[in-house]
Amino acid sequence: MDTRLKKLFCYYILSVFFMSVVLGVSGYLSKYTDKLIETRNKLETIEVNIPKLLDTGKNLDMLINEYKEMLPQGFSSRMPQEFIFWGLQSLKERFREAEIVAAEVEMQGKEILLPLTIKAPLKDYAELVNQVDHLRFMSFPFFRISAFSLLLDKVKGTASYEITGALTIPR
Repeated sequence: MDTRLKKLFCYYILSVFFMSVVLGVSGYLSKYTDKLIETRNKLETIEVNIPKLLDTGKNLDMLINEYKEMLPQGFSSRMPQEFIFWGLQSLKERFREAEIVAAEVEMQGKEILLPLTIKAPLKDYAELVNQVDHLRFMSFPFFRISAFSLLLDKVKGTASYEITGALTIPR
């Protein structure tokens, strides 16, 4: 009987060992399966997003082309200061009765600036709105308005305006 118990005990130990191995392997396979499912879901997400990425690339190309169209001809072959001075000349032509005072050209970060002060008599409110609107929507070089003031001379009975800002262009 003693040998029979020893055999049963050995079988019991072997079966416990094999059951432990089977449970360990099944736990490992369960984790492996979960990771495979997670990887498959990520790949499906990527596959769904590929057309969006391609559309984004096309949109970026369109934006770059639009930006290039906004640039004046010869932008890459000319000095940026030339465009600043052309912008100043066009302001002088547009604001004929105005006194335009320009400071020195400055380099700030990735921009070239020409600080300006425009002083002009106020004859008509609509004209003032049109002039300010023109400055706000200048396309190249850009005009950044930093201050605006209306001045009243009670003695003379006249009004004028003063616009402070800068013509800017990217380097």
